[in-house]
Amino acid sequence: MKPLAALLTALLVLTAPGAAVATPGPTDAQDVTRLVHAVATAEQQLNDQQLLMGGEREKVNRAVVGAQQALVEARTAQRAEDAAGTASMAAHRQLERAQDEFDDFAAAAYMNGPSAAGLLGGDPAEVIENAVQMQAISLRQRAATGALAAAQQVREDEHRRARETAARAQRAVAVAADRRDEAVRSLTDAQRTLEDRRRAVAQLVAERDAAQAALDAAVGAAGAAVPGSQGAQITSAVREPAEVIARLMSVAEESVRETSAMGRAFLAQLGQVMPLESARTGMSYGQLPTGVGRRASEVVIARALSQRGIAYSWGGGGASGPTRGIDGGEHIVGFDCSGLMMYAFAGVGIALPHYSGSQYEMGVRVPVAQMRRGDVLFYGENGGQHVALYLGDNLMVEAPNAGSVVRVSPVRHAGMAPHAVRYIDF
Repeated sequence: MKPLAALLTALLVLTAPGAAVATPGPTDAQDVTRLVHAVATAEQQLNDQQLLMGGEREKVNRAVVGAQQALVEARTAQRAEDAAGTASMAAHRQLERAQDEFDDFAAAAYMNGPSAAGLLGGDPAEVIENAVQMQAISLRQRAATGALAAAQQVREDEHRRARETAARAQRAVAVAADRRDEAVRSLTDAQRTLEDRRRAVAQLVAERDAAQAALDAAVGAAGAAVPGSQGAQITSAVREPAEVIARLMSVAEESVRETSAMGRAFLAQLGQVMPLESARTGMSYGQLPTGVGRRASEVVIARALSQRGIAYSWGGGGASGPTRGIDGGEHIVGFDCSGLMMYAFAGVGIALPHYSGSQYEMGVRVPVAQMRRGDVLFYGENGGQHVALYLGDNLMVEAPNAGSVVRVSPVRHAGMAPHAVRYIDF
């Protein structure tokens, strides 16, 4: 089938004054106009439905990102708990040493201290010597007592901190478990909701294709109608949601490590090093050294374009490339919209979460009217339905929806968020 723009051009040619070909009569022209409107309306409705379905899918991605962040926080809390326990044990050993030293001092003072006779009478020189000795013992006693008290206070403080840290770690572990369960519930709910939307999409596809076939016939166009959206052809998931969520979290964790390695390698090629605040992880989060931004932006674009033709897979994609996704995407190695952005920017060490709404909160927002090549475009409230990479010249690269592939598309302004996001400045 010809694109809608081509059909409109054909309609203008057929109805132009003095056209060499026969033009349809008034009724035919009205029918063609009506069919063009019907096709355009169906396309817009399909686009609206696809954005809504994208929003449902991204909600699950959001839940997975939340579960992954909670898991990282729980692990950090557990490491803090281990460190606090180690410090508590060290303080306990220090207290034991201080107690032993105090006991040794007390025993020695008792056995070797000056005699009462020497202090009360006898040779004056002996009295003076014993008095000096007694004063020294008293000073040592105060020092030993102070050291013991200090060690006891340190032990109490470390023990209290260990208890508090252990409690925080337990809470963090519980939160991580809750977030994981929320992600499982989100996936289960989304699967039910998407099944209803798929039926609606299938009906819209049938209506659109029927109108398009009639329009093709009306303008004498040859060929079949445009294949309908394959969103309605997705098969049901075969794995338990909990297993799927665990796999996605594992992919996200691996992506963090891979992004770190790629960020270091990218800057090493340019003879650069990570800024100080990013050196520990190897990830820039957009804070690239001065002078490498334009090169980095082109690397990002090249990575995204290199995946053209790769299938859409809901939940698919990571720093190293396409992966198995969720639901029908579980049998497809590919990308969803936010997974493609994750892959593209990982090549220069910019770590993005696998959720368009979180990606919208990162970087610097710029008005859509000022967007430039390498900026990121978002759709839906707070960017929660879809995301694509702007190429300039009103084109973008995206993983659009189920049944499609990564492709370059004209920028769609319907449903677009008011701001683009710039992760790389130059």
